[in-house]
Amino acid sequence: MRRAIAAMGRWLILITLALLCESVVCADLYSALGLERGAGAVEIKKAYRSLSLVYHPDKHQRSSEDDKARASQRFVEIQKAYSILSDPERKRTYDLEAHFGEHDQEATQDGARSRRRGSWDSDSTADSISQRAGFQHSELISSETMMLTEKNFDKVVFRSNKAYLVQVYDDTSILCQRSAPQWEQSSRVLHGLAQLGRVDAHNSATLVQKLGSSALFSIPVRRSDLPVIFGFRPGCRHFSCAKRYHGPVKVERLSTFVSEKLLGLKNIKKANKEFLSAKVNGKSVFALISAKQPSLLFRHLATEHQEEVTVAHIDFKDNERTFWSERYGVVQVPSLIIFKENSEPTVEYVGSKDKLKSVFKKHRLQSVPELTKANAGALGCIPGGLAQTCFVIVDSPRSTSLTRWKSFVTSIQRDFDVAIEDEVKYTWIDSGAAKTFCNSFADRQTSALVALVFDHEKENIVRYDSVALDNQSRVRHWIGDILSSNIHDSLRSAHFSTDFLPDARVMPINSSIWRALIQDLSDIFESLWLMVLHYNIIPLVLTIVTAAGTTWLRRLVVRVPSVGKRKQAVKANMTQKDVAVYDINGVLQNGKSVYTATIFSLEGNLAFRKVAGKFEKERLLAFVEVNDATIEAFGSPNIYDRTGNMMKIIVWHPSKEKYTTLSDLGDPNKVGDELNDILNGGADWTSAM
Repeated sequence: MRRAIAAMGRWLILITLALLCESVVCADLYSALGLERGAGAVEIKKAYRSLSLVYHPDKHQRSSEDDKARASQRFVEIQKAYSILSDPERKRTYDLEAHFGEHDQEATQDGARSRRRGSWDSDSTADSISQRAGFQHSELISSETMMLTEKNFDKVVFRSNKAYLVQVYDDTSILCQRSAPQWEQSSRVLHGLAQLGRVDAHNSATLVQKLGSSALFSIPVRRSDLPVIFGFRPGCRHFSCAKRYHGPVKVERLSTFVSEKLLGLKNIKKANKEFLSAKVNGKSVFALISAKQPSLLFRHLATEHQEEVTVAHIDFKDNERTFWSERYGVVQVPSLIIFKENSEPTVEYVGSKDKLKSVFKKHRLQSVPELTKANAGALGCIPGGLAQTCFVIVDSPRSTSLTRWKSFVTSIQRDFDVAIEDEVKYTWIDSGAAKTFCNSFADRQTSALVALVFDHEKENIVRYDSVALDNQSRVRHWIGDILSSNIHDSLRSAHFSTDFLPDARVMPINSSIWRALIQDLSDIFESLWLMVLHYNIIPLVLTIVTAAGTTWLRRLVVRVPSVGKRKQAVKANMTQKDVAVYDINGVLQNGKSVYTATIFSLEGNLAFRKVAGKFEKERLLAFVEVNDATIEAFGSPNIYDRTGNMMKIIVWHPSKEKYTTLSDLGDPNKVGDELNDILNGGADWTSAM
């Protein structure tokens, strides 16, 4: 009975759509509103309001009859299109009906009706809808988020400057239906920070495949995994930067995913009351007084303007309400206490998103900010800008007078009535970095106040005057004359360009770069680990690691000598690293594993060299004449007779840990026989340790 009622309801909606579309180009209701198919509720409402203002009959009362008729017909089309697309259920039904028509036509032309039904690679969406999950009808999941397809994905996601969450869903999935309310709530919570869109797994099979297989260590999307959510950072231009979300579809979890993984929002540091008494230096200071944690929007604005604003969060407690009210004028929370140089603290209630944005925009700059190429447009100090008059203090930032004159111009701002708050701006400029500006507008002075009066009718032309910063009374009177237009006729005119202004100061590389690098590396390892878990290859990985570790340990045990022998070798050869030892032929012997016959001789020993000549072709025996410079190269120099009275040869074992003493050189034949015995392994060795 319920299925019959549901089917009847769908047919009634389709019949109503057909009747309403008689006078509208029903092939695409979106075109009636100037939109692409799949536009979301926000875009539809915005387009409807804009077009209604243009084609409303009251706007064409003075037009010709033909123009009135065309405008009236167009207005009716807009009204009918909006009546369908503004209703989520009717919009969803229309989207499916339009999609069925397209694919049925393609199937007829290409013979696609013979394809397997109910799969992602099937183009027969009508058949797949009726055959999914083994039953004929399923509840359609309505949503205010944008429908993404292969046609609009590149334009909507990759060309967006905001973070994007993309959900792959299926109308027949129970989990998709259950998570739909959380998805819609997330769209409202993240509005302004991230955009949300959906991809129908059955209608956009190619797009689903790209989402699931383009990123590093990616995991393909399976039916059993739905709903699957992917995140794209601002500025992403390819599927390879897709970040897959793992976890339940919950508002809090998705908000954390967006703030940490996609936007990289900075954490707002906690502060106490003593923070409010700290000296303001260079940046505006925003202290958030709130009983709750800072919102995502506040963290986003703090991260966006971190070069201009220092932010902190102070926890508000009910028992301190009197303190905040009497000391700073905080009546309700959340409120921002704003501190600037040479200014009294300002309190702003920030109970809404729009108010919070406006406060950051209004107070992020100092009362007297530095004028540079980067911020001249934001300050309005350019031809065609919002400011009519800009006062520029020309001085060195290292000068003590700059702080005094900044305080002075801040104090006199209240003395002059200005019709529009942003009509007059007070700034300063570095005289050392803005030589062109000083030469053009400050009469080559290095300490002056320049007035720039912009003429919005003459492009790139400015009227200007300057006064030396030497007398506050004279400067105050001069500012009054400029603002009252008393001396505008006497002002000089000149061409003005932002090229006259200095570049913004280069800020040192901060920790945000390292945080971004660490974030990317953690994303890679996280994706790799999740892929290992997904494919259940942990046993294989453990087997490979165990085999490699066992092989390494086996080689280590075989190659590394015992600890005792290593210590002895190090002790015996410790001095050999520092002293070069050459044999009588001039060949370096350091590091060679041979028997070494040595004798102490300062000027060379002929008898020793005659014996060496008999063993000239012996590769395992070297002859070295030791002197005062090389005697330390051997482990036991005390065994040598340095007087030269004893002409005995000392032969060292290749290990240099033991030696033996031969007969006197007076009997060369006997010495030769003893050397042959050593080479044949018949020597008696004495330990040198």
